[in-house]
Amino acid sequence: MQTIITCPQFTDADALNQALEETLGQGARVYRVDLSSKQPRLAVHADGAMMEAALVYIREWLQNAAATGNNPPETVMHKVGEEVTYRIHTDSRAGYIESVSKNGRTVVMREAAQTLLNGVNSGEPDALTFTPGGFSGHTSGTQRWKVEPDPNGPTAKFTLRLTHSGKWIWKGVGTGTHAPGNVLTKGHHPHYDFNF
Repeated sequence: MQTIITCPQFTDADALNQALEETLGQGARVYRVDLSSKQPRLAVHADGAMMEAALVYIREWLQNAAATGNNPPETVMHKVGEEVTYRIHTDSRAGYIESVSKNGRTVVMREAAQTLLNGVNSGEPDALTFTPGGFSGHTSGTQRWKVEPDPNGPTAKFTLRLTHSGKWIWKGVGTGTHAPGNVLTKGHHPHYDFNF
């Protein structure tokens, strides 16, 4: 089944298709048509039962994109050498931006060498504390880390995504925009969840 709808000139069909697939699966797809027109259109292809849900989602996505002009603010963009943190789920790994794509919407982060300075047995005045009990005990306190570049550290690739609410976020390649974890943020904030 196919439906034609109008869309803003700047609509990024690839980003919309990625968001559609993450939200609705592979039952819907959009294609740009009449690109030379002042009022471009999208051809929406979807299974009969999927079409209504796809149209609702697409209109919401276009509305959010229109609110930002589909242009992310400079504050979310990254530069080579910038300090970043990869929040996996409950753990976070510090690193540096190693490369940025031409359009600025894909980056590669190289993980840094990270050393916990105030572990339970560190002897530091602010050492973490361990309390036995429960499944494996409980570690508490504020973690303090030493972070240094590691030319051999593992790398991870991230793309800039626009959420349903109109917020720009960096997500790991191969992960859903709205799936938990796998987020890249600015600054160094390493953390290890001893209690997970």
